[in-house]
Amino acid sequence: MSAFSLIKSPFKFLEAYTAQDKGRFFGRRAEQQRLVELIFRSRLLLVYGQSGTGKTSLVQCGLAQALSSSDYFPILIRRRSNIIQSLQTALSGVLDSEETTDTAEMVNQVARYALRPVYLIFDQFEELFISGDPTEQSQFFTLLKTLYQSSASCKLLLVMREEYIASLYTYEDRLPGLFDFRLRVEPMSERNLHEVIVGTCRQAGITVTDEDQTVQAIIRNNQTAHNSFQLPYLQVYLDRLWRSAQAQTGPTLFDPALVKRVGRIDDVLTLFMEEQAESIRSQLAEADQPAVKTLLEALATYEGTRRECSLETLQDETGLALPLISSVVKALEDARILQADEGMYELAHDSLAKIIDNGRSVEQRQLNALIKRLNDSFQEYTLNQNASDLLLSQRRLAEIQLYESSLQTTLARNAPNSEAIWQFVQQSRERVKQQQQQEIDEQRRKNARLQQTVAIVSVLLVLAVISIYYAVRQGQEALDQRQRAIRQRALAEQQTRFAKALFWAYDSDKLPLTQAMRLFERADRYAPHNALVQGRLFDRFNGADKALLNQIDFVHKGSVHAVQFSPDGHAVLTASADNTAKLWTLKGQLLATLTHGNWVNSVDFSPNGSFLLTASADGTAKVWDLTGKLLKTLPHRNWVLSARFSKDGNFIVTSSRDSTAKVWRIDGQFITSLPHRKTVVSAHFSPDGKRVLTASQDYTANLWTLEGKLIKPFTHTGWVNSARFSPDGTKILTASWDHTAKLWNLDGQLLKVLRHKASVNSAQFSPDGTKIITASGDYTAKVWNLSGDVLVTMTHQEPVSSAQFSGNGSLILTTSSDKAADLWTSNGQQLATLSHADWVNAAQFSVDGNRILTASRDRTAKLWNLHEQVLRLINHQAIVVSAQFSPSGETLLTGSADGTARLWNAKGQVLATLLHQGVINSTRFSPNGNRLLTASDDNTGKVWDLTGQLLATLPHQGRVVSAVFSPDGNRILTASADKTAKLWMPDGKLLKTLTHQGPVLTAEFSRMSDAIVTASEDGLAKLWNYDGTLLASLPHNKAVVSAQFSPDSKLLVTASADGTAKLWNRQAKVVATLPHQGPVNSVQFSPQGDSILTASRDNTARLWNLTGKSIAILRHQASVLSAQFSPDGNTILTVSDYKVNLWDRKGDAVASLYHLPLSKALYYQPQIKSAQFSPDGHQFLTTSGKTVKLWYKADGALQWLKKNNDNVAPLSQENRQRYGVSDQ
Repeated sequence: MSAFSLIKSPFKFLEAYTAQDKGRFFGRRAEQQRLVELIFRSRLLLVYGQSGTGKTSLVQCGLAQALSSSDYFPILIRRRSNIIQSLQTALSGVLDSEETTDTAEMVNQVARYALRPVYLIFDQFEELFISGDPTEQSQFFTLLKTLYQSSASCKLLLVMREEYIASLYTYEDRLPGLFDFRLRVEPMSERNLHEVIVGTCRQAGITVTDEDQTVQAIIRNNQTAHNSFQLPYLQVYLDRLWRSAQAQTGPTLFDPALVKRVGRIDDVLTLFMEEQAESIRSQLAEADQPAVKTLLEALATYEGTRRECSLETLQDETGLALPLISSVVKALEDARILQADEGMYELAHDSLAKIIDNGRSVEQRQLNALIKRLNDSFQEYTLNQNASDLLLSQRRLAEIQLYESSLQTTLARNAPNSEAIWQFVQQSRERVKQQQQQEIDEQRRKNARLQQTVAIVSVLLVLAVISIYYAVRQGQEALDQRQRAIRQRALAEQQTRFAKALFWAYDSDKLPLTQAMRLFERADRYAPHNALVQGRLFDRFNGADKALLNQIDFVHKGSVHAVQFSPDGHAVLTASADNTAKLWTLKGQLLATLTHGNWVNSVDFSPNGSFLLTASADGTAKVWDLTGKLLKTLPHRNWVLSARFSKDGNFIVTSSRDSTAKVWRIDGQFITSLPHRKTVVSAHFSPDGKRVLTASQDYTANLWTLEGKLIKPFTHTGWVNSARFSPDGTKILTASWDHTAKLWNLDGQLLKVLRHKASVNSAQFSPDGTKIITASGDYTAKVWNLSGDVLVTMTHQEPVSSAQFSGNGSLILTTSSDKAADLWTSNGQQLATLSHADWVNAAQFSVDGNRILTASRDRTAKLWNLHEQVLRLINHQAIVVSAQFSPSGETLLTGSADGTARLWNAKGQVLATLLHQGVINSTRFSPNGNRLLTASDDNTGKVWDLTGQLLATLPHQGRVVSAVFSPDGNRILTASADKTAKLWMPDGKLLKTLTHQGPVLTAEFSRMSDAIVTASEDGLAKLWNYDGTLLASLPHNKAVVSAQFSPDSKLLVTASADGTAKLWNRQAKVVATLPHQGPVNSVQFSPQGDSILTASRDNTARLWNLTGKSIAILRHQASVLSAQFSPDGNTILTVSDYKVNLWDRKGDAVASLYHLPLSKALYYQPQIKSAQFSPDGHQFLTTSGKTVKLWYKADGALQWLKKNNDNVAPLSQENRQRYGVSDQ
């Protein structure tokens, strides 16, 4: 077979830029300067970012551009089989010696040899966590610490994908400076991309004609990935342009026509892979053709990342003949799918690994998901010193048994520690066997005792019993055989359903939220109360800050370009790249399909809703009735980009790439042509219908009469992207590629220039005409007054393509290339994110403002219900100290360091504001929910009604730490730093002062309202009767931080900084001591009163029975600030540093999430101060920094779905087929 080859291209394709490419590295000047600044300030630098942002290129080529070769000596290290061995091999290669000595000394030797500092660049550092075991990781960070603290003349750069950064937190204690100096490589801005495209082409001798238009077209055709696009995709696209240009004679030119001919880069790598793989297969014998797919899958890990393999490894794993492997691998290398280094082969980019992973069978993906879960369990087991309570459960082992043969093979291929993992499985099986044997032995003992009793009685009836016994036994054996067969079939079905549920849960993050919820709904039926399913559901539902209900999906076979509500709001019209427009009901019923010969670019309803209008890339606009019958065709000589009805419905205006707009009567009669020099992007009628406004790529917008007379041009220095009339028709607003929007009067007089830092993609008036909103490529949307003052700026993570006001002007809707539309208040507060799987092309409010339509390249339009927002975050102006649910769970009470407490409803609206003169330390509802109680640093507690009216003030001589109502609501107890607790009537009458020798940290009533317990820094808890008479002192060796009565009020438990919690009876006798290795931060009885939960600075929470025996240890990576039971006692909630964690009663982890997303946590993540369950236990609150976050447990999320069932889109047919869902 002849190897597949390609003509040598001047572009890098999927390869990273190296030092040799420094002359053609563009677009990263700011990041380059920051990189050099940080590397000069520290010996250790973390460089991270999303896949495809050019991290490796920036480090290799950026340093080479910025530094002289005499200033540094770079050594690039990849993990390969072991990261330390790879480092030593690289150092030995420089020293030309195979002798391995102390690594730090080897670095010094290299520095002396090179006469300059050594830069150790650990590229694709995430491989250490993907393929390395905990031992290798620990050894490397020990070495890294040694190098960091040594006198070796070196710099250490860790370059990795940001989704693996969480793995570094395990080693932060070992290397405290790990996160001190870091650089996040952001996706490139449009301006920098322009520099990259033009600079790279010039270096390659390629002429870019109509530069702005060509570059903008290239950028637009590449905006398909999560961050506008990945840089490797751009190189692939430029490579494709170059190859297409080679077919032409003369010099190599890139122009708009070539870009148009090449088209979009949607699924470009998938297409590239398919083309190259098919080309290679076509040169193989038919029997050898499957080898291409087999080898590609062998080069992708179970996590969808690439792995290095030698030819011998590939032979061992695939069983293919070595000559065939060599031939296919060489062909894949020539096709630039693989890259080789010292006899090792790997995929050219992680993007290719993801494509290969997505192409695997459902069974293989299920197996890969199982391996990921197994590896995670093993990692947790080893990190916790092989704790036996972290061995696999019987249910997990049953899942493994289903795939055992394939599992062992795949593990051996992907995991270097596969033997240790399998030993972990075997140890788990032994433990389960032991548990089962213990149960059997216990049952046998019970049976033996029962048999002895029966034997005594049966002596009197022995003959009768024997005869009955034999008859029953014969019948029982036959019955047992049938029942065993039924049980085995049922067990097999149950295991299959169980495995399916786990796969659905694991794969759910690949779907939009509502589709994932529909999958979880079924997974919960197949595996009810399963910890993994519930954990994934918790993570997925709570992972985003905000979400709106996706009511229904309107599905096309291509990208959806435009959407429109009918005038009465009862129907929806969508336009797609699948050459159709479709008319739907709001329930998703298809009413009509309108077919064109090419993409449909825009749609419109006539004002009376009786006619439909479509504009298409087939060069026509068409008028239809509501049944889908074609009434008229309106021709152009090129793509028709837009078509609009006049306000009275009698006229139509169309705009086209043929450089004209045209005016027509509704019966199809042509009236006039409105000529421009280049593409006409849009055309609109004036509010009175007497004039037409066009926007063109010839740098002008023009105002015309209906007869085609030019009234006035409005000029820019770049493409005009949009032009709009004000609502009263007296002004015109234009938006341009020249970074400006301009406000004009009808005479052409320029009134104001609104400036951005990049292209202004759209500009619109507010409904009342008093404000303007602009959307720009500089990642912002802005609201302006007509004087040109900026009123509001809304910042995005990507270029903003459009922005609009709702009908009443109270809301704003923006779209950007980050796969979402965002909903904002008119003052710029973000309310919700409307997510798609790809770039959002368009978005629109319904006429009544209750719904939103979005159109996306993910081939769907989505209808969203504006009134079903899921509340996520509540924001204060200062740090939030406390938060509590009302007894009904319908309102929230929060307290902040800004001296305010606020009462909120479930929609996040403030119902009342309660004012203090200092930090508010605690907030409480009365048992009946009718009154509010606050405690503050201003030395007071206060009682309020639900309107915020002050009812009573409870004064102290020092800060009031806490205030609580008695269970019957008839008393109030306050605890203060003035060394007292005070007992009050709700009207503010002081009944008793309870004294300590130190600040009182907490005070609580018994459940029966017959006693009081106080806890103080003086090392004592004190027991008092209900009238405030001292009954007993409960001593500790240090401050007592918490004290609580049992549910039946017969016992007390105290927590202390002396490292113990103690269980006491009402006679002040110690029943049990519960030891920790550090101060105990909190203690709580279970709701049933049968167990106790403690949280400690020793990084553990512990569950105890009432005899003081430890039932379960909940291990954390940092001090556990608090731990509490859910109201039903089945779930445990712990707060540790920046995370909330959920556990079951056995101590198994269910879920763990940051209060803020990890991307924000890397920059600033304040500690979580408090957490509290809702009364029904389905939700809980956490406070951190200036925010309160509302979380839904798994059962709460499913309950939410059930409540909103009619408003949530059903599982799509595509996803039903993909995941094998057959039930309704």
